[in-house]
Amino acid sequence: MNADKYKLAGALFFIGVAQLVLAIMLAEAYYQGPYSVSANAISDLGVGPTAPWLNYSMVIFGLALFAGAYLIREIDTAFILLLFLTSIGAVGIGLFPETSAGMHSAFSILIFIAGPLAAISAYKITHSPLRQLSALAGAFSLTFLLLYVLGKATPINISFGLGLGGMERMNVYPLYLWLLCFAGFLMTPRKK
Repeated sequence: MNADKYKLAGALFFIGVAQLVLAIMLAEAYYQGPYSVSANAISDLGVGPTAPWLNYSMVIFGLALFAGAYLIREIDTAFILLLFLTSIGAVGIGLFPETSAGMHSAFSILIFIAGPLAAISAYKITHSPLRQLSALAGAFSLTFLLLYVLGKATPINISFGLGLGGMERMNVYPLYLWLLCFAGFLMTPRKK
C-alpha cells in the first residue's frame, strides 16, 4: 500500500467536496429571484446566471472523486465501483443541467443511490468509529431519498417541514460530510 496515493486520494476527495459545497452556498446567495433552500432543488442553481457555480463545481467534484477512487482502486472492488458511479453521476449532473430533463434525472438518481451505498460499503474498509458513522451516513441518506421520492409521488406530506429542497439536501449533504471524513481517514498516516 502506497501511503502517498492514499493521501493524494484523500486530498482530492476533500478538495472536490469543499469546492462543491462552497459553490452551492455562493450560488444560493447570488441566485437572482426568489430561491428557497426548502422549496428549490440544488439543481435549480444549475440554470441561469448561477449555472457556472453549480455545473462547473459538480464536474470538478466528479473528476476529483473519479481520480481519487482510481488511486485507491485496490482497496475494495464494490466500494470503488460505487465511487466511480457516484463520480459519473456528478459529472453528468454538471454537464446536463435540469433543463436536460431525462439525462439530468438519470445522473441525479445515480449519485443519489451510488453515493450512499458507497458510504455504507466503506464499513468494511474503515475502522471504528468511522466504520459505524459511514454506514449511518449512508443509511440516513438513503432514508431521506426514499422519503423524498415518496413525497413527490404521493399527496402525503412527509417532508418534516423541510420541503422537497430540504429533503434533497438531507440525501446529499450526509454524503458530502461522509466524504470529508473519509478524506481525513485516507490522509491520516497509517501505522506500519
